[in-house]
Amino acid sequence: MENAGAHSGYDALELYRAYLMCVVRLRLDQRLQAGLDLSEVVQQTLQEAYLARDPLQDQPPVQRLARLKRILVHKLADEVRRVSSAVLSRPTDKVDEELAQKSPE
Repeated sequence: MENAGAHSGYDALELYRAYLMCVVRLRLDQRLQAGLDLSEVVQQTLQEAYLARDPLQDQPPVQRLARLKRILVHKLADEVRRVSSAVLSRPTDKVDEELAQKSPE
């Protein structure tokens, strides 16, 4: 069976996609997950790692995973900030209207 070291470029990183999705689903609060496109965040993580592949190329799988998780954490933080600022920048009357529609009477 081939291992991640036997692959080159993006294919080698692609082997980590399912692992990164599991990390996100297990570690990120479900309320935050609902507002984020997790697969897009994982895709951005893999893309950044691919573009910076020189440092990753010769690393053993354990170090590669650690680096991918660090990139993932930063991408998630960026995405949470983006979504939060979008929610906070909405006019308050629209937010009040949405809350009124969702509250039980």
